[in-house]
Amino acid sequence: MKNTDNLIELEESVRIYMYEVFASLLGDVFTQLNQAIKAQKQENGWTVSRNDWKIVQFTFGSVTFRQP
Repeated sequence: MKNTDNLIELEESVRIYMYEVFASLLGDVFTQLNQAIKAQKQENGWTVSRNDWKIVQFTFGSVTFRQP
């Protein structure tokens, strides 16, 4: 972003950066939700058999999170 003299390029750089931030934050939210659901289900006697990475596509990019 520092190396651009063009306002349109700056705007595009900011948009891309914000999309990356949104995807990262949403990944953290999904991970926390999964942890809460997992804890609740384990109280009911369920067990976890897999800890896979999950990817969800949004208009702003891929959101990656781990199922704990």
